[in-house]
Amino acid sequence: MAGVAPKRDDGTVKSGEARQPARLRPTDIIKLLRRILGGPPFSPRLTFFSAVLVCVIANSACLVRTRGRVRAPRALRTATLEELTEKIERFDSIQSMKATVTLQLSVVTEDEEKVQDFRDVKGFVLVRRPRSIRIVAQVPVVATTAFEMASDGKEFQVYLAAKNRFLVGDSNVKASSSKRADNVRPHHILEALLIDPPQSAESKRFLASRREGNRAYQIVSLLREVNGGALKLSREIWFDRAGLDIARLIIFDDTGEPVTIARYADWSEQDLLPFPARVSISRPKDGYELQVRILKPGLNEEVPEDRFQLKPPPGVRIQRVGETSGRKAVASSAHD
Repeated sequence: MAGVAPKRDDGTVKSGEARQPARLRPTDIIKLLRRILGGPPFSPRLTFFSAVLVCVIANSACLVRTRGRVRAPRALRTATLEELTEKIERFDSIQSMKATVTLQLSVVTEDEEKVQDFRDVKGFVLVRRPRSIRIVAQVPVVATTAFEMASDGKEFQVYLAAKNRFLVGDSNVKASSSKRADNVRPHHILEALLIDPPQSAESKRFLASRREGNRAYQIVSLLREVNGGALKLSREIWFDRAGLDIARLIIFDDTGEPVTIARYADWSEQDLLPFPARVSISRPKDGYELQVRILKPGLNEEVPEDRFQLKPPPGVRIQRVGETSGRKAVASSAHD
């Protein structure tokens, strides 16, 4: 048999041939301890030491606790306020975007039940600074339109194909419809996808640190002056200290409440320009969330002006948002 060295007639192994390691049986251990300790064959002392030695030799796990792999703490990076501000200002070099994406739009109903209206639809996002955006989402397989939206910063259009509705409105009119799908605004998505550098109105800024669970962040807070010099929190930009990439953007209204919460992951670069592969945009007051997965960013690609024009399809019902019984909604702040 392979691995077993042949023996001579006297029981010894031939020279130069493999020797099998001897296996120590529990009975051999007990005999050995009996010689060392003496006493009756089944004395308590002999039984105890025999059990311990058998455990150690036969299975070391009896006495040694095995632990899983322990991850070493991640090294945390730190930057100054000026260094993080420079990272934010890099986005000013991105003047346009022609991105291929997948989208997931979730609308929260009045009873707080989340409904997936459009799940994992493919489409594209066109962006051009300062305020132009166009989003087209198509139903998989059949490639028909799920929804479209566009804005030039002054007026927006939203086409909901499944509901056969075409919404038009002033971009500065506050969204307040109980039908949460009516609150979707393309310029809110633009603010999250293409982060603005610090604006002239955001005259003050400060740096803070925070921990959430096992993650650590540095937070750049941007403040704007309102009403004769009073300072209001405008935006917070969170940097993950593991790599100093932007992890979160929070935009606040004039009351200090968050109106947009965007989360970013899987950062990469195209032509030395940063972009996240995954963006999650939440509008808690308006009751909707949008998940964006960027497949191809198309940074600084040329986008013709007419691509930002969204016209209603024939036969669709057109609704002017912000007008009810001849009354217009109250205008909101720039970030509301």
